[in-house]
Amino acid sequence: MQIENEKIWYTRAGEDKFFCSGLDGKNEEKILDKAVYYPYVAGNFVIYQDDADGESLHVYDIARKEDKKILDGHVHSPNIVGNWIFCLVKDQETGFSQIVGVEFQESGEFSSKVFNLNNQYWYADASELHCVIRETASDNTMLELIFHGKNVKNYGEADQSIDTEKEIQGAIPAWLLYNPNYSINWENDYVYSSPYGFMLRGEDNTIYLNLHDRIHNFKGFYEEGSRTENEVKEWIEKGKKAE
Repeated sequence: MQIENEKIWYTRAGEDKFFCSGLDGKNEEKILDKAVYYPYVAGNFVIYQDDADGESLHVYDIARKEDKKILDGHVHSPNIVGNWIFCLVKDQETGFSQIVGVEFQESGEFSSKVFNLNNQYWYADASELHCVIRETASDNTMLELIFHGKNVKNYGEADQSIDTEKEIQGAIPAWLLYNPNYSINWENDYVYSSPYGFMLRGEDNTIYLNLHDRIHNFKGFYEEGSRTENEVKEWIEKGKKAE
């Protein structure tokens, strides 16, 4: 369920079809008459997983009633960050997943990018990708993507193996996009975050509430004036010089 444009957007249990209504629950309208998963309303568009189309990622223009596939499935847990959609895409043969980003370009077209440095970031049983706000001791508050999964070591090679336990993985979108030596590492298990604070799951599975020192409003991948912004500028300049 989501509140956007003064309306409630939701799927019905047992149907998985997509509806909207007024904030009082009245004037219900069926938006998509098919099974819809991971719906995400942004302005006049709905980003969702189309189960009947091989779990591909689609965008639906509500006003024009036009539907378009933007990424072949199996796509899970799409997250809109700036003008990008970050998601987990599962290989249909192996069942292993990796992070993929889809950019909405100024031309109105979509282009995708796989974040799998040197083919080393494959995961088994990957799930629950979501974006959180992390406030660090170094005053470098960042947006971070986290998910659960088992590391696949030496993917596609003779000595390929899979970690026995499912761990929490984390990566900062700005690092994935701009840093040629990005990494995906273990991070804390954030259950939910907002500009005001976050809920953290401890080792004993207890949920802890933590409030930020100040409100953090992200319009893109990082806050203006943050260390992350300065690092991104440096990475872009290095890239231009390399060209």
